Amino acid sequence: MPFSATEKPLVLVAEDEFVTRQAAIDMLREAGFAALTATNGTEAIRLLEDCREIRAVLTDIDMPGGPDGIRLAACIQHRRPDVHVIIVSGKVIPVEGDLPSGSLFFAKPYNESELIDALRGLLA
Repeated sequence: MPFSATEKPLVLVAEDEFVTRQAAIDMLREAGFAALTATNGTEAIRLLEDCREIRAVLTDIDMPGGPDGIRLAACIQHRRPDVHVIIVSGKVIPVEGDLPSGSLFFAKPYNESELIDALRGLLA
């Protein structure tokens, strides 16, 4: 069920590949979320510092130009523990213990409805 227009949670999508980033944005908006984008970890950190309304981050692991998705998730856990993180990857499968506590991992291609359900659960 989508959120009402007055309570759309803001999700930051950190993804370097344009097509994948756009698909994630479309998926989130169709599910009733608002979305911001970052093309790398450095940009994502800057947005997280500037925009306190961000409630969750959907990040790829493998991104150039700064911290990868796992390091980004660790940074978020340290600087913004109120922000939930979902990490995705089609290339890297993290081993147990690599992911910061509280973050979730989905392998690409992920099931969109399962990811949206997980995101809603984190934000409930």
